[in-house]
Formats: sequence, structure tokens, C-alpha cells
Amino acid sequence: MSHDSGPYGNAPLPDAPVDPPSTRRRVRRPVIIGVVTGVAVGAAVASTIVVAAPSFVGSVCAPGPELRVVTAPELRTVVAGAVDVLKNREEQDCALAITITSENPAVTAANLEAERGHRPDVWIPDSSVWTLRATKPGTGFPDSNPSLAKTPVVLAVSNAGSTRTTTVENLVPAAGKEGAHRWVLPEPEDAAATVGALIELQDAVAASPDGPARFGSVVRSSNRNPINLADLPRRTALPTTEQQAYSHNVAHPADRITVAYATKGFQFDYPMVALTNERERRDRATSILQVLQSDLGQQLLANAGFRSTEGTAGAALIEEFGTAARASSLARLADEPAVNSAIRAYTSIVRPTRLLAAIDVSGSMAHEVPGARGATRLDLAIQASVNGLAVYPDETVVGVWEFATNLTPTTDYKVIAPLQELGRGDDGETGRQRIAQALSQVQTTKARTGLNDTTLAAVREVRRHWDPKRVNSVVIITDGGNSDKAGISTKDLLRTLAAENDPERPVAVFAIAYGPSGDVASLQRISAVTGGRAYAAPDPRQINAVLADAIGRRSCSPDC
Repeated sequence: MSHDSGPYGNAPLPDAPVDPPSTRRRVRRPVIIGVVTGVAVGAAVASTIVVAAPSFVGSVCAPGPELRVVTAPELRTVVAGAVDVLKNREEQDCALAITITSENPAVTAANLEAERGHRPDVWIPDSSVWTLRATKPGTGFPDSNPSLAKTPVVLAVSNAGSTRTTTVENLVPAAGKEGAHRWVLPEPEDAAATVGALIELQDAVAASPDGPARFGSVVRSSNRNPINLADLPRRTALPTTEQQAYSHNVAHPADRITVAYATKGFQFDYPMVALTNERERRDRATSILQVLQSDLGQQLLANAGFRSTEGTAGAALIEEFGTAARASSLARLADEPAVNSAIRAYTSIVRPTRLLAAIDVSGSMAHEVPGARGATRLDLAIQASVNGLAVYPDETVVGVWEFATNLTPTTDYKVIAPLQELGRGDDGETGRQRIAQALSQVQTTKARTGLNDTTLAAVREVRRHWDPKRVNSVVIITDGGNSDKAGISTKDLLRTLAAENDPERPVAVFAIAYGPSGDVASLQRISAVTGGRAYAAPDPRQINAVLADAIGRRSCSPDC
């Protein structure tokens, strides 16, 4: 420990920036990551009640400017203890009072951004991710802030009737299989630790060929309602932190939980952020920081279940959670790309879908499939599409086209079911039933494959009525390549799709090269330019598995 500044060593807090936020790095959208008040993991940001334990005011201080400190709830007691140490060590009169309030970091960040309420002088959130939020003038954060402690994100499981679980990987089922534990994954913007758990889940399946499908399976089957550690059901995997799990076990020795660590761990770092440049307040804030960084302060943090700033687990943590606590990796800090990737992956799966499917009805789709009991390629494609309708919830919007050259006097495609919700309509019939009925009437033609014009028209149709609350995409199922010589060429199609691509209104194409004659190369280029993905299903009987994988891979496109 260095002793280059202050009575207790360590450097003072960095200055709060005075330049307008436009000159600093900004984030396109806020990223939400945090440890929820107490041991809950599901407090909604918009409705969370601020947890304000009785504030401590340094009573030995003479009246003067007040230092307002807002901390993550789990740190309040430790920070108050550091202030007590500071009071006892100081004999001279002090010039300001110190008030400590605990508050969910999501609430504090939102208040700072909206300039609501009293601006704190010092903020100690659970993660440095909060300091990357885009902010209004006057609410910027220093670029570098000292970390007070660390704690990894873990999955908590009930001790009752379970064996000791040591890795997150053990809690990820194979694709299409029901896992031994159901994950709890509330919305990342509304829940604590969800983002960290999603990052660990991505890491856990990264090396698996069916990793995206496994990721999607866990997220789709997850419980998205908040659950407290004290109410943890059996067969449930609850994202929390090691520190909160430790605190729960100390408070509930008869109802202990076990934790699963990730091979590639994700951690919170509890930065101390100075939001004032007023000298007296900053001096007192620096004194608090130095107490927390001292040996005594680090012992206070360890007693509360936190790790050191180097990520080292103390004896109490190792005693509680075993050798896994000693060996767990804490290599990953909160960084913007990982957090945004996790939120994007989650959202792409749980957000309602708006999907237009285009099914090839050219002559080759009438070929019987060997081993399929007389079923044709089109029969299997339609059956897979009907089965796929059952996967999506009622609020999903789905439309279906059929396509082949010159299906109408002016187009290579025909609408057989317009975009509509799958749920029940005013007439008592569900959209799912209407689409299935329309699919049952689809037949092959003697025409050839009008792929390119259909693809461009489908993308334009979906973007024309783009829905910001949904994942907007196109699915192409074809057993051939483009055969419409009078239509747009593949080269011009790719150029047009690229030119019309709008990052603010993305429409990804997911294409399935169906059967042995599918043009995989062209479909890969078409999908890539839209941020989607192409799949090869040379055996038409594989289409159900391919569609399931395509749904899962939406979570990582275009990077997988």
C-alpha cells in the first residue's frame, strides 16, 4: 500500500470533469447492471423505492457544508463504519457533516441523468459500468475512479435436496433439453446481476457448436419475475453476488444456499465516484476513501463478504463456499462491449418478434425426401413452420409469403398470410390458426426460384412498418438459388441491401439452404449483409433442428 497522500495513505479522488459530456465518450443507450437493494434481484428501475436507512450525520462536526454520500445498499454499513473510524481518529474540528444514504444504483443513475433530486457529492455504485452512461451537462463522471472492493456474480441454488454446485457451466442444459435448474433472468434494465449472469452464460456456451441454441433455450425458459434469496425455490438458479450470498448465509444459518462460480467470472468493482470539485467536500471524501483503502477498511469490507480490490477471497468466504471461492477467476471487469452484447442477446430472444417467412414453392420443392415416408421437401418445410408457430408467444407477429418466378403478373412472391399477431383475435380465431390454415393450402408450382426479388421485397416490407418494440426479421426457406434472370442480380441485391440497411431500423435475414441443391454461398452473403445468418440443411429432415438453432442464434448475430 502506498502512502503518498493523506493521513491514511493513497491518492485523493480524481477530479469530477467540468467539460460538457459531448467532449467525453458517450454510450448509445444506457447499460443497466447492478446489485439490487438487499438480496433481491428484480427491483424495477422505474418503480424501485429508494432504500434509505437512517442517515448517519457526523455529530462532532460543526455546522457547515454537508458531504452527501450515496452508496449501493450492501456498502452502506461499511462506509458508515469508515466514517466512524474517521471521526474517532480526528481530534481537530471538522467543517462539514457527512450523510450516508443507500440507494439502488439504477435509481441514482436515472436521477443523475434526469437531474432529479439532490445531486450527491460522492457516489459508490456497484459497477463502473454506470459511469459509462450517457449523461446531460453537469452529470458527467471522472474517467477513472478508485475501486473499493470486488465481488463476483454467481448463481445461487438452494441447499435443500441438491448437491454442492461449483460451476455455472453445470447449470447450462444441452440444447433442447430441460435443465436441472431454471434460471431467474429478469429484464437487465430492471434487475441486479442479470447482465453479469448473461455474460457468464455466453462464456459458458461459447465453445459449443450449439452454444447459441443453448443460450436461447436458457433465456426462453427462464423465470423473468424477481425472486429474493430468502425465497429461493428448489431447482432454481438465481443470479446474485458472492457477497450477497455470504450475507444471506450469515443471516440465515439454517437456510444456507450454495453458489455456482463461472470459469470466466464477471465481477463488480464498487468505484468511488466524486461528483463535486468543492475543496472541503473533496478533502473529506478523500479521507473516507483512504480509511476504506487502509488495512482496517479492507478488514471491514472482508467482514461484510467483499473481496479485496485484487479479487482475493478472504478466509470467511473460503470457509463458507469452499475451495471454489479460492480458485474462482475474477478476470473480467464490467466493460461496455460485454454488457451491451449481453443485453442485446437477451433482448433479441425475449423481445416480441415480428417475422416475415418466405417459403420456396418452385418445382424442386415437390421432390420426395428419402426416409420421410413419401413427404416432399415442401411438406417438411410447412410442417416445420407450423411447429415453429408453437414456439412463439401470442404477441409475436408473423406473416408468410410463398415465392417462385412470376407467381403474380408483377412479383415473384404471393402473400398467403399477412403480418399478424399469433394470439386470439376479435373473431375468436387465433393468428396461429389462420397461418397454419394458410400454410396447409400451399402447393408447389412448375416455376423456378425467384429468390433475389423476393428477398429484397420482404426486407423492404418488414422495414416499411418497422416496430421498435420487436425484433424485426425475415426468414427465407429455399432449396435453390436465384433463377429469375429478369430480376435483380445477386451483386445488385447485395449492394442494394447494404445501401438500404439502417442501423436504427435493422432487418436481419435468416436463410435456410434447404435440401442438397440449396445455394448456401449466395444465402450466406445475403444474410451477412443484413446482420443475419444462413444455414445449410442438406437433409430436409433436419429442418426442425435448423429452425431451432436459427432462433437461438438470433442472440449473437452477426458474430456467430
